[in-house]
Amino acid sequence: MWGEITEYLKDFHSTEQEAINCRELAQLYNVTSKQIRNIVSALRQDGAPICSSSAGYWYSEDRGDLLRTLNKIRSQIQNMERELF
Repeated sequence: MWGEITEYLKDFHSTEQEAINCRELAQLYNVTSKQIRNIVSALRQDGAPICSSSAGYWYSEDRGDLLRTLNKIRSQIQNMERELF
């Protein structure tokens, strides 16, 4: 299923304007939103250029998209660290 999700995003959701939200992606693959988040995380760890914003997920090899996603993830980590420490 992981490869299918990557290919689906690559084929149909390749810009932020075409992003698909987590709930819709979960419904499409008949899994939970939590499972989608875990799958996206694993795909990213494997090198898939899956970006995200409040609009949802999309596949992008655009450096700007990737940097914005990376900065968003870094910000989330910093917020978690502040909560823990």
